[in-house]
Amino acid sequence: MDRIRNLLGLIDDGKRIYRFEDGEVDRETFEYSQIMFNYLFDEEKGVIATLGPTWNLVHDSRFSKIENCFIRTRKNLFSEGDTMLGQEIVSGAFAGFTVDVYRLDQYATILGEGRHFGKVIESGVIKDEDGDPCHPNTFWQESDAVLWGTIKKECTNYFTREGKPNREATTLYNLIKEDLIGLVTDYAEVPLVDEFINSESGDVFEPETWDGETPIVYVEVDLLEKALTVRGSLRVIAAKVLDRLGFSDHIKSGERLTDAETDELLRIVYTSKWPDCRAELVQEIIFFVVAKNSVPFAERQAQQLADAAQVSKEFVAKIKSGEIKQINRHTDAPSETSTDPNAAVIKSIQDNPFKRDLFMMLTDAEQVGNTKVVAVLQPVFETADYVVTEQTFQALVNEIRAMQGGKTPFATTVAEGECEHVVPRYWNPEIGTYSELCRKHLPCPDHAES
Repeated sequence: MDRIRNLLGLIDDGKRIYRFEDGEVDRETFEYSQIMFNYLFDEEKGVIATLGPTWNLVHDSRFSKIENCFIRTRKNLFSEGDTMLGQEIVSGAFAGFTVDVYRLDQYATILGEGRHFGKVIESGVIKDEDGDPCHPNTFWQESDAVLWGTIKKECTNYFTREGKPNREATTLYNLIKEDLIGLVTDYAEVPLVDEFINSESGDVFEPETWDGETPIVYVEVDLLEKALTVRGSLRVIAAKVLDRLGFSDHIKSGERLTDAETDELLRIVYTSKWPDCRAELVQEIIFFVVAKNSVPFAERQAQQLADAAQVSKEFVAKIKSGEIKQINRHTDAPSETSTDPNAAVIKSIQDNPFKRDLFMMLTDAEQVGNTKVVAVLQPVFETADYVVTEQTFQALVNEIRAMQGGKTPFATTVAEGECEHVVPRYWNPEIGTYSELCRKHLPCPDHAES
């Protein structure tokens, strides 16, 4: 597995820690992974197509270094040792679409600050120590005096009255030193999708009805976070498929794929007929890997990034000129009949917290091979029209509990009710899986509005 991990770039890099569980990639798991692949990579309506040139920046090695700038350690208050904040455990389980505010904030900072400082520097008002205008692509090389002076000028609230930088200012400095501004300038100077949504429901944000408290997020940021999360799981499952094919025996030491090439390999895997036609899949992958590695890795990567930057700049120029319209509520209003049914199912999971919890239960059941539970839950996700209310959810949970050796059924009654406030994902022992809902009995002591 180590050679496969190295080939696909699944090396723990600080930001992401990859976990591989034993067991076969069964047909059901693979078929759902194909749905997620199409959700991500569909050439017309996929998440990556919607992101446009912004997606190209994730292939650049600077992006990983920039992500790692958000990792920090916090000393434990009630136990020995430290806790690492900002890391992400990546496995092959698609655990719904949880709202991770911390990750959303990271990508909002990357895109927002990268674009803001790029515009400021491009305007010519920022000078180097010789008095010459700075350039976005070389700004990271300027002296500390120039960098800190620019940060203080643009973000005065990041400094104390005595002029000392706070944690946000230090993070911004570290981002700039990793060439954040050059990265965003190369690939994502302006967004293709230009809209805000409610981060909890996914609905388009309506300024006139906003209550001032409901969290909102830029669609581009939301899609980037989802794309990276889903792609991580797709890569882990693809690695397991390669492992089951015995592919480690076919990989030469030192063979590697670039980040963009790994996405190409995902297409080969997820358009295959796994678990059937294994010999054909092995042959196609071998030809692909050998062909790519006929050119040295560093040379391939440099050429791919140069080409991607050029394509991105041309795309951005067309957005600026109006030749390509940005995607928003006015320019992107597809009819119901044109909606991809797989995308509709995924959106129904995103929009319904009860479905999200049931989906996590389904993935857990598939992981352990509990076919009875899978049979109960699978119909919920066959079409987007399957309605799941609180009563439906409780009935399904009670049915599943009865299958698990007579354990106590889900206790909360419809009359009592539960708090449906969205919270960070946690293990809920009552339903035997993870949940994104508070689920405390009403009236909830933590969320009075419930």
